Amino acid sequence: MRVNMINPDAIFEGSHLWSPEVREERARAHGIRVEELEDFYRRRNLLKTRVTAEDVAESAAWLASDRSAKTTGCIITTDGGVREAFPR
Repeated sequence: MRVNMINPDAIFEGSHLWSPEVREERARAHGIRVEELEDFYRRRNLLKTRVTAEDVAESAAWLASDRSAKTTGCIITTDGGVREAFPR
């Protein structure tokens, strides 16, 4: 038996997790405007890139394929390399 996990972060497009209320709360917590939120999360990752649902799907497709047949106990972080410190 194999057990793996995908750990995405800040997937905005098409996400029901980022409701207007959640966006407002997260923007307030970081001291930024709601309009700056997506860019804030993009800038906080090491690759400075936007992570999409398609990126997460690619990770899932790899795990479901024979190419990952010898991979288990793995957490694939599909997040652009989130840093501990948040930019301002």
